[in-house]
Amino acid sequence: SVDTIQLETDPRLRLISVQGGQSTAGPPRVRNDERQTILFSLQQSQQEDFVLEASFYLNQTSGIGNLQLPSLDVIADRVLDRRLGITVSDQLEWRLDVSEEIEEADREQFAEQWGVAETPQRALVLRGGDPEWNLATRYKLPQTTVAAAQDVTIGRFGTDLVYRASITTEGGGLLQMQLLAPADLELSSVSLDNDDGPVPLRLEQAEDGQLMVLLQRPLTGESQLRIEGSVPRESDLLDLPGIHFLAGDVRSREIRLLRRHAMSITLEDVAEHVRLVTEHEEIVSGQAGRLVASFSQLRPADSPSTPAARIRVFSQQPESQATLVSWLSREQNEWIARVDCELHVSSGVMDQLRLEIPEAWAESISVDPPIAVELRQVPGQSRRQLVLTPPHPFEEISTLSITFRVPVATEGFRIPDVMVLDSNRVVRYVVLPDQIDDTLIQWATTGLQRVASLPSALPYQVPRGSSV
Repeated sequence: SVDTIQLETDPRLRLISVQGGQSTAGPPRVRNDERQTILFSLQQSQQEDFVLEASFYLNQTSGIGNLQLPSLDVIADRVLDRRLGITVSDQLEWRLDVSEEIEEADREQFAEQWGVAETPQRALVLRGGDPEWNLATRYKLPQTTVAAAQDVTIGRFGTDLVYRASITTEGGGLLQMQLLAPADLELSSVSLDNDDGPVPLRLEQAEDGQLMVLLQRPLTGESQLRIEGSVPRESDLLDLPGIHFLAGDVRSREIRLLRRHAMSITLEDVAEHVRLVTEHEEIVSGQAGRLVASFSQLRPADSPSTPAARIRVFSQQPESQATLVSWLSREQNEWIARVDCELHVSSGVMDQLRLEIPEAWAESISVDPPIAVELRQVPGQSRRQLVLTPPHPFEEISTLSITFRVPVATEGFRIPDVMVLDSNRVVRYVVLPDQIDDTLIQWATTGLQRVASLPSALPYQVPRGSSV
């Protein structure tokens, strides 16, 4: 009969609990020496087969690294069989190395025989006195796929970069991101968002341009990374600067080349690993500039630092002259003021025209031909700034008409004072009707000089009964 059960174990093993068909009598006695001895006393002597289940944890050992089989032996006359089931967290990668004395066992039979709730990933039969066994584990390397897009905007004094990446992380948690940026990049903002909102991060920027985005918690699923910054421009001929995602599968990378107003850009060279998608200028919504060209990555570059293109930049403030002719009419209960503008651009690239108008005339504005219109406040003044941006830069000679409407007032009427801000020379004419609807009109003028007619070079006819 059996009254006690004695185990000799690795000293790092710590007993957690004991379960079995036959209860033990009181807590076990533990003696620590070179090997740990654990003695279980049974409440009743056993003469037949029975099961004693003991749970341990391995002290002073991490789940990451190399784990050798801790010794655990039952002191008995004969040991008929020793088996081992292994289960590793799905957050880890692992490899098992065993000696020839260890054989594979059927995992399903192991689970059924020992009443294990889950079938182990490996089941082994341990033969011999001291079989060699080593389990190497490490965190699973997450699989990261990236779809990147980047805007490169060339300005007069520098280049602005906006980098956006849609990141998908599977098979583990991502704790850091590594990117390569220009060494002289001045960062203005870095943000990371997922379905739960902003993700806390810490950024490290090395002198060689390496960017490390360090996360406080593992990142999984879908997330959006955005980086904004600028680099100085020291030459008119430059490689297109960019930001590159490292240590990830970059499935796509789109690049848009834009320019600020009064800038001109030509493509000198396009790299073999990218495809030139478009090469024409257009206004980009939400951007203070124009799209010059766009590129799509065909394959990864030989080196992350390989530029997508080489460009030449020209900066020249436009030289222009504007002639304004203001007309006045009345329809039912509205005054209608039309301002015709003839713009002569003699040099440079003129992307927009800025005018100042009275705030009272800013409520109803139409422009012909239709172009982008923006109204801005003028601080401290009762005037607005009217910004006109055509689809393409103004040509050598451009004409446009701006129409304002205001309700008729009984106390009199003031012709809108429209001022051009972006031309070197401005000539203004006002055509005033002498009467409206058989009613004679007397105009009080200040700073105006009466002329016989409009210059013959202007394509306008002055109506009879009007003064210029």
